[in-house]
Amino acid sequence: MTEYRDKLIDYGIPVILSLVLATLLQLPQLANHVGLIGADTVFHFSRFYDTAQQIQNHNFSYFQMNYGMGETGRIVNAIYGPFFAYVLGALLLVAGSWLRFQILLVYLLFVISGIGMYQLGIKLKMSRVVATILASLFLLTGYILLDPIE
Repeated sequence: MTEYRDKLIDYGIPVILSLVLATLLQLPQLANHVGLIGADTVFHFSRFYDTAQQIQNHNFSYFQMNYGMGETGRIVNAIYGPFFAYVLGALLLVAGSWLRFQILLVYLLFVISGIGMYQLGIKLKMSRVVATILASLFLLTGYILLDPIE
């Protein structure tokens, strides 16, 4: 019974923490119903749209983009990771809109990374409190961009 309780704690804490933090960070997006656009968003969304259309139309093309990027036939997914693009294309089909896709993706990434960072802390023999703080800090850090040294 103790082993079951420990497993429940070791997975329940990071999942609940990740969902709470994702919700707090998503509040502006959830309240305003506006998607976030970054520097590469249109490029990568075009990849995911292309794979979603390939899945929907059963017209698979590993190399060419026949739906996204203006149907130019660019070779993008083969370079940037086709498996991940197909997974996210399927998520886009399930979500049905770009806003729901972004929200689902953020929740999914937060849960996976929260569990991963918490488990890393436990693996490194940290206490549950310290592992929880570590996971929280990781989830709240955001992107870190490095400028190349000139």
